[in-house]
This record gives sequence, C-alpha cells and structure tokens, in this order.
Amino acid sequence: MKITFRFDSQDFEKHADIIGMLTEIAQKLREDKGEQAQQTQAQQQQIQQQLDYIMNYAREKAQKIPDGRQKVIDLMGKYGASGMSQIAPTNYTDFLKDLEGLQ
Repeated sequence: MKITFRFDSQDFEKHADIIGMLTEIAQKLREDKGEQAQQTQAQQQQIQQQLDYIMNYAREKAQKIPDGRQKVIDLMGKYGASGMSQIAPTNYTDFLKDLEGLQ
C-alpha cells in the first residue's frame, strides 16, 4: 500500500506535529521491515541446520541397520516426501523420533 500526501509551505508550518508523526511512523515501518527480514533469514538458517542434522543422522542410521536405505525412504513417504528436503520443518521432530525407532 502506498499513501501519498502533498503539502505546501503553509501546511508544513501549520501541521509540523502531524508531519513529524508521519515521519516517525514511516521510519518505524522501515525498521520493522528490516527486523522481519533478519528474523526470516535466521529462521531459514536454523531450519537448514536442523535439516542437515536429520540428513546426516538418517545416512548413519541407514548404514547401520539391515535394508536401512529402503526403510528411510519408506519413512520419508510417511511424511509425503520423496526426499529429505521435502519434509516440512514442522514434522522434523516426529520424523527424527521415527528415524530413531528404525531397526
């Protein structure tokens, strides 16, 4: 959304307080947008770290148990995924628990 205000020199003199508040609001919105972008980037990095951990654990588990590779593939299917990166981050905890239970 874009809002445009037009002021002439008299408006600046009469409504300096309103202009000041609008300027503060605009600055706050820019700051909030920057903070949100930083949070999103941090969240993406955390998700990637979690996925890397799960992938490494799955690889190790698959090597240690009989038919491990196929069991891991079947487990991914339970979560609607054909690859680790397709597992929803909200399912990481449950997937990891199921992975730990594979024998």
